[in-house]
Parts: sequence; C-alpha cells; structure tokens
Amino acid sequence: MTAWWIFCALPLVLALRDIEPPPPTPVTRTTPTEGWLTVRLNQFDASNTETFQMRYLYNPEFAETSDIVIFVGGEWAISPGWVTGGLAHELAQRVRGGLFYTEHRYYGQTRPTKHSSGKFHFKNFVDEWEAPNTSTQNSNPKSPHPQPNANHWANIDTSAPELRYLNVDQALGDLAQFIQYVKSDSFEGGRFRTGSVALVGCSYAGSMATWMRLAYPHLITVALSDSGPLRAQEDFPEYLEVITEALRVQGSEACVSTIEAAMRDIATLLNSTAGVERVSSLFKWWKPLKDGGSSMDESEEIKHRTQDLSVTCFRTCAPLQPSSPLDVATFHWFGITETFASLVQYAKPGDIATACASLTNQSLSSSPVERLAAWITSQPSTQPCIESRYSMQVTAHSNTSYDSPQTTMRLWTYQTCVEYGWYQTTTSARQPFLSAVPLGYFHQMCTDFFPDLFDVALLKSGVARTNKLFAGLTHLPDHVISVSGGHDPWSPMAPNTTHATHLAPVYVVPGVSHCRAIRPTNDSETEELETTKRQILNQMYMLVTGTKAAASTAMLSPLLLVVIGILYLG
Repeated sequence: MTAWWIFCALPLVLALRDIEPPPPTPVTRTTPTEGWLTVRLNQFDASNTETFQMRYLYNPEFAETSDIVIFVGGEWAISPGWVTGGLAHELAQRVRGGLFYTEHRYYGQTRPTKHSSGKFHFKNFVDEWEAPNTSTQNSNPKSPHPQPNANHWANIDTSAPELRYLNVDQALGDLAQFIQYVKSDSFEGGRFRTGSVALVGCSYAGSMATWMRLAYPHLITVALSDSGPLRAQEDFPEYLEVITEALRVQGSEACVSTIEAAMRDIATLLNSTAGVERVSSLFKWWKPLKDGGSSMDESEEIKHRTQDLSVTCFRTCAPLQPSSPLDVATFHWFGITETFASLVQYAKPGDIATACASLTNQSLSSSPVERLAAWITSQPSTQPCIESRYSMQVTAHSNTSYDSPQTTMRLWTYQTCVEYGWYQTTTSARQPFLSAVPLGYFHQMCTDFFPDLFDVALLKSGVARTNKLFAGLTHLPDHVISVSGGHDPWSPMAPNTTHATHLAPVYVVPGVSHCRAIRPTNDSETEELETTKRQILNQMYMLVTGTKAAASTAMLSPLLLVVIGILYLG
C-alpha cells in the first residue's frame, strides 16, 4: 500500500477560495497552446513603462469567425480543462469563435517580476527572456511574447511592497489589454479584429466578468457571471447561514442539531482541565494505524477509523492549546467550518445527505462530538492533520516565495485584506458553529500575514472603495447574465432576481451550489440547472452573433411538425 500517511509531517493549510473550479471532462483532442503577452505593470499610469508577462491558453479548434470567447481566470493557476470542455467551450463551438483562458496577475505563472536589485523589468523586458522552448507541449511557437525562463523567477517574491499592483482594477486592465492584443494585427494577422467578445467566469472571476462589462463596455459584448459576488463586505456571516440551510434541506434538522451539540460539547470540554485531557484524546496527533506493509487500502483505513472511535480523532498537527484564543479559532476555522464549507460549496448530488447520515448515525457513537470527529477526519481536506497552531499558519502564509505551497492563499488573503473582506465568521446566531471564529480573528490574520501594511482602517476603506467603483449590488450592467445556486454560500453577495433587469437577467437555481452553471450541458444536477444553461447559451449566442440561436428554433420544430402533419392530414 502506498504510504499516503507519510505526509503527516507536513502541516495542512486549507484554502477553499483559491482553487481552480474542477474542470470538466475534455470533449476534444485539440491541445490548447500556451501564450505569453507583455502587459503593463501599472495599467493606469502612462509614464510607467514597466511590464511583465501574462500567461494565457488558446484553443483555435472552432475559430472560423472573428468572435472571441474568454474563460476568465481568477485566484488560481490556469490549466487546459476549461478550454477543452464546459459551457465556454460550447459557446465557442456555437459561435465558431476562438477560445481563450487568461491568467490573473500574480497567480499561477503570471508573476510581476523584479530584478534582484529590486527594480521591475522595463519595456525592453521581452528581449531579456530566453527564446521559448517550442518542444514544450503547451508552448505557443506563434506567440511573439516568449515564455519566461525559470531563472528570472529566482529573485521575485510576494512581500507586501511587491503586491501593491495586486488588485482587481489592474487585473481588469490586463484583460482589456489582452483583448486589444487578440483583436490586433499582431495576433494571427488580425483574424479577430472585428469580432464580438464574450466573457465567462465563475466565483471571483465571475465578479471580474461583470465588472469588465461595467468598466470596458466598448470591449465586451456579453458576460456570464456564475456565482460571482459583487458586494464587498467585511463581515460575511451569511456564508455559514447558507451552509446551515443546505445542511438542513439536503440533510436534516437532526444534522444541524448534531453539529451544534458537538460544538457545545467541545466548548464545554475546553473549559476544564479534565475536559482538555478529554479533548486531547480526541484531538491527538495522528499516527498511521498500520505500518507501510499493511494490506489495508486508504478507503478501508478511513472506514475503519469511522467505525473504531477509539482511534478516530480530530487529527491536529500538534496538541491543542485552549489557553490561546487564536489557536482555538484556527482549529475551528481550518478544521471544522472550512470542512463544512468544502462540503457545501462544492457539493454534488448526494454529498450533503451522505455526510449528514454519518453525523447523525448513533450506531457509530452516542456522542455528537465523536461522530463529528469521525466525519471530519474522513474528509480529504483534513488530511493528514489539522494545523491548529496559529503561529504555524502565520509562518506558512508569511513565506514570500512564489514557490511556497501557500502562495496562492497568501495572495488571495491579501486581496481580501485590502479590497473585499468576505470573512466567513460565526457572528450570526443562525448557524450551529457557535461563536468560534470572530471577525477579530481575520483582522489579526491580515495584521500578521502583512505586518507594517495592514490595519482595520485600510480594510474598511478598501471595501468601501470596491463598492464605490463597481456599485456593489445597486447596478447590474446591461448584457451581463448572472447565475447563483440557491445553496451557494456566496449567493448573499451575488445578484438575485430582485436585481435583474430586462437586459441583465439573473437566474437563481434552487438547491445548486457554487460554479455549477459553467459546467457542460448534459452535466447538470437538476432539470432546472440544465434548462438555465441552455437559456444562457442561447442568450449569449444571440448577443454575440446578433441572430437568434438555432437551438431555440430547433426546440420548437417537433411541435411545428405535428401542426403541419395535422393540417396536411386534414
């Protein structure tokens, strides 16, 4: 058996907000090409000529017209999956357009770069890169902007001064410059010069799609935002409220009650010496059940842990320190609330019901906290252990190397600290996690991740600025289609049907979670989601091409045939 538990020595830091949406199954054999574009470091200062390299993927398999479909990258590294399948791929096929996937500045391999002297590269930047390796599968030999050589990344970092250009304004400017480039003679002889531009994005990238149409209406024809939050908000307790409702509706009231009972038990146990010892027996350092030669596979081992509660535990990477409020909050957030967030935010049919069945199964144990421990420790997100030491989280997220395992979450945390907030606290009474994760915990996190930069006034000012620039939920731009799942924890910050207009439709799909509308048609949890996807495709097709979608007409053809047949027979 592979010793998967060997990674026990590595601290786990869960980051739900910074992963690429799980890509769909590819439906094409076309391999997307990778390209690099030289973009301005500061999109809003004409006197600043500093530049860096922006990565993108390009799938030309349908490119017969001059139209463009762009799958917008968010706070993650891009990969080929979203240009080889999914709703954007289907739209490109319908409009016979070029399909692109852009990478957000600072994420993935798109790294604004400086010399070891501390100065950024200037406009002769491209000349300093080595020629691209055209033997690399994803390199684009046609790109006039070669791939950066890894040696140039040796002296760059994500220290706070270097993150001053990490904000959505600059990222939207990059996307605008990219569109201008693709529509210029410099890209494939200007084949897309006169085309329409459709954007597709989900989560934060969905927000960007909406804001692109608001900020650059002359460049964007239509945008789809799936699960995109539009209102910045410092404290976001509604997130856990939606999780609770999803657990109640798709699971049971008993499921929610079990979680609350377990949380109360934990709080009580941590208030006494004997209780701390009891918690230590449940929340102990995890060790493998068997040695490396065991014949027990991973699924059997997890099942065994669930059945044998004497060895099941909340596997923390070190003993809990109940005297430290920051450690207690770290345990609850990274270990418990984020595990439920992962369950609900990315839920597929049956996931929540299955989890609740385990949480309420008294044949496993009569103790709610033991049942909660059994379920938590069976989840992939808590493997191999929960890092409950706040100091270790600070150390991990203070590493300024781009190659640090926690770089992506560090970058996204920075954006939340200066632009959005969106902190999923337990400040609401309408959730079962008590008051384990207060707003002050996230303030402290911003302070310690970015010392000498952050204070609460900066966060409040950043949130107000975001809403002032992009209107929050007070204005939806025309030709933006918005979708939210009824059980998407981000939906309270996204548009609902009360915000819709004739030219800016909003769909809220009951029982559906995060980023489900960007997935392919014929891959939908509910009939309503499938219908919504097809309506979106038809609407986007009409706006891109100026003609009614053939698919809509085809849906009426059986009825027309019946009518014609009746008339003929009559």
